[in-house]
Amino acid sequence: MKLKNHIYLGIGILLTDFIFIFIALFILEGYKYSHNVNTIKYFHFTSMTIKEKLAYSSIYAIIALNVALIIYVILKNNKK
Repeated sequence: MKLKNHIYLGIGILLTDFIFIFIALFILEGYKYSHNVNTIKYFHFTSMTIKEKLAYSSIYAIIALNVALIIYVILKNNKK
């Protein structure tokens, strides 16, 4: 792949990740206000419903996927 294609791939990855992170944070803000909680405790899954657990897990999965794909793009670009 050319450098231009790597840049487009990286931008596409970041845009899709930010969309999904925004949706997950929107769900978590709803959790925060519906349960009268001032702060959200990360990794505190015991008192949450399936929807909130899925939102937390998706945030961590998206961040991990984002980092892995950016590292892949950088390594693929440096091979040439």
